[in-house]
Amino acid sequence: MRDVFGVYNMRSRISVGVIVLAPLIIQIYILFPVARNISSTLIITGITFSFSNLLILIARLNGGKVLHKCFPDGLPAQSFLIPEDTTLDEFTKERYYKFFQKHLRKFKVTDNAADMKQKSESAIKWLIARTRNSTKFPLIAEENTNLGFAYNILGVKPFGIMICVVSAVGNIVIMKLQKQTYFLVDNAELLLSMIFTIGYLLMWVFLINKKLVKNSAKKYAFALLAACDSGYFD
Repeated sequence: MRDVFGVYNMRSRISVGVIVLAPLIIQIYILFPVARNISSTLIITGITFSFSNLLILIARLNGGKVLHKCFPDGLPAQSFLIPEDTTLDEFTKERYYKFFQKHLRKFKVTDNAADMKQKSESAIKWLIARTRNSTKFPLIAEENTNLGFAYNILGVKPFGIMICVVSAVGNIVIMKLQKQTYFLVDNAELLLSMIFTIGYLLMWVFLINKKLVKNSAKKYAFALLAACDSGYFD
């Protein structure tokens, strides 16, 4: 239970599922007052949690694919160590090289691009494994969580858009029924529901994109590599 409701799972996985389902949940609560009582809320919460678990699996599967599409040649942390990469200044990069040479016996800077890429990937995997303690490395944990959230939510973007479209169509149908007096809903609540749905749709279209993942990955890379200067490995 502790692992399920851990900070990483809550923020980068479970929250993704809740965000995807939010338009439907909000619409139900706004348009159907009966859903606001305690028993209905418990039922909706249980259903939401169940669907969130399904979406977590989909997000993890699609999220990995998204990450590979954003970085087909390797994640930023590895790329930053390649001699040809100019993201880091030469003095910082040299300092990181010395750190890895000190702690990894086989790490050596070479002119062979393929060999250097392999060594950099190995060095970063080693560093990730030794910086998992969120108490010692809070910034790394924070940026790792942000990155996980970014690629997971991009991975379920099609589902998010689909749910928003379904919600919008539902609102339109209710408007039609409203005119024929078959279905009575307060006009203000109906308008509020539509505003929420459109707002979420705009979020999916304009905010959830590869740029979000790339920016998060770069911030994580900077935080991860900065651990070389932390003094915890001396």
